[in-house]
Amino acid sequence: MARKSHTKSRTGCRTCKYGLLLAGALDLDSDIIEGLAESDVTNPGRPGVLGDTAVRQCAIAMSVLMLGGDAKHPSTTCLPSSSYGDVRYKLALKKYGKALSSVRDLLSHGNRQSIQTALLCGIICIWFEVLIKDHLSALSHLDRCLNIVQMSRSPGREEIDVDIKDAYVKLDIQATVHVGARSPVLLVKKTKPIPYIFDTFEAAEQVFNAEYANVMYLSRRLASQYRYRQPDGIPLELLANAQLLQERLEQWNSAFNYSYSCQKAQGDPRMSPQVCLLLIHYHMAVITASTCLYAEEMIYDRLLPNFDCMIRLADKLVSWWHNQPAGNTLGVPVDMGVVQPLYMIATKCRTTSLRQKAICMLLAMPNNKGVWEGPIVASVAQRAKDIEELGLDVEIDGVPEFRRIHSIGFEVAQGTDRVHVEFRRRPNGMDGEWEWWKECLSY
Repeated sequence: MARKSHTKSRTGCRTCKYGLLLAGALDLDSDIIEGLAESDVTNPGRPGVLGDTAVRQCAIAMSVLMLGGDAKHPSTTCLPSSSYGDVRYKLALKKYGKALSSVRDLLSHGNRQSIQTALLCGIICIWFEVLIKDHLSALSHLDRCLNIVQMSRSPGREEIDVDIKDAYVKLDIQATVHVGARSPVLLVKKTKPIPYIFDTFEAAEQVFNAEYANVMYLSRRLASQYRYRQPDGIPLELLANAQLLQERLEQWNSAFNYSYSCQKAQGDPRMSPQVCLLLIHYHMAVITASTCLYAEEMIYDRLLPNFDCMIRLADKLVSWWHNQPAGNTLGVPVDMGVVQPLYMIATKCRTTSLRQKAICMLLAMPNNKGVWEGPIVASVAQRAKDIEELGLDVEIDGVPEFRRIHSIGFEVAQGTDRVHVEFRRRPNGMDGEWEWWKECLSY
């Protein structure tokens, strides 16, 4: 699937929502918040104390924002709706302004401790900006933090904490997946052999993130011109690189399945959402690595087992979310993490039953007027399915290559329930001319 270079850039917000959910929600008692807000910190010039102040102010701003919503009916954005909530919202913005000032002061010190603390604050700040729907700021904030992490890798500079770096690697990958023209910033240039066994689930996740970043870099930076502009003459080096990435993903999957730590995580109800999301991303990585260099759409037919696994995992994940007791899921709903994978199934898998199930699951997702919200992409996917299958007996003949849509770009019209969509396909074969048209859909 191809996206426009800049489709309201709000797509990046979903990345931050999904990534930051994995780190856990922040939930402080209101009495504690008030006590923190009223307390004083002496000697703010010291980096350690200044770091404590910055973290505290970021936490207060986030907590005020989240607790300002209606606790009985938590929304997907935690934005307050009542007049009392508006007061809380303004207070949260005020606290957030102070937090940003503290973070800027913290970065001015330039030492390792200050930088690490600023990066921790950056995660909270990104989440805050997502929840108030300032998505451009959230994406810009993420890019600045990634640049800091990248610079720490330079010779002669102190390495930052591994856990902080891994958190930003996750955010980097998620932003790449959800923002059409973006490629990863943090890449592992010298990959190590995949271990036979993973000691912990976190180790398996860390290794996979490195592989997934390389897959997305290949797809976004190196392969797109051969898929959409020059469908022949793919360099052997790129073909070998794609094949190597597929082999490493297979090795990772084998190690994951044979590792007791990963089997234990799969059987732990508390780990269920994290395991499901990781495996969904594994299948997405396999599909991307297997198809990114090829112009023909029928290559996706080989990957039906991966599509089938993805939709079963997504169904399990969404069911887990909806079975959670009310009030236990304050923050961003985890089912948002499956919107983009379901959209891939609905537009790239041509097995009509699977893609229709994916569309139905998308329609059941919350709608909060974001580019990657379920009902919006469901309407786009449904239209693509109708165009491809019109007049065909797809159960018997399938969808021929000349009917398949190669790329879809869409943009949500502000203030309306409409989305502008551009479809592209090659009716005369993979080396033929492009046919494209635009439509306006309601959702």
